[in-house]
Amino acid sequence: MSNSEVIFIVNEMLDLCPEIANRLMNSKAPEFDAFCKLWEKVRLLGYEIVHLNKENKMTTIYDDFIGKKCVIRTYSAGVHFGTLERVEGTAVLLADALRIWYWTGAFTLNAVAENGIDEGSKLSQRVPKILLTEAIEIIPVSPQAEATYEKYIV
Repeated sequence: MSNSEVIFIVNEMLDLCPEIANRLMNSKAPEFDAFCKLWEKVRLLGYEIVHLNKENKMTTIYDDFIGKKCVIRTYSAGVHFGTLERVEGTAVLLADALRIWYWTGAFTLNAVAENGIDEGSKLSQRVPKILLTEAIEIIPVSPQAEATYEKYIV
């Protein structure tokens, strides 16, 4: 079983459970081990976002955001800004983070992330790390926008 076959199996997991069981029962140990390692990653990240790149390295849809400064909108903890360190499911780990408690000068978070904020905005003090458990939006921040945030930390 090749890596691409394993990925296909994982992507079709919900529809093909009986076929998967058959294939795994008839596979060789190294193939089964590869599948188990892949499945562990898939279980943590969600099957729909895992794929192999050209170098056969497992990647996720979040890879382009890791290490970048981002605005994170959460379901119940508000809006945060920081360097995105890690994503697992809906949980995100931010470094050097602050909460954007209130903003003016931007109608949407897209505008907050791209153009910045204006006078009257309120941002919390920074914390070294924060784990947000219900992220629903991740938006990369432009250098222009980031420069405006410093002015409004309370």
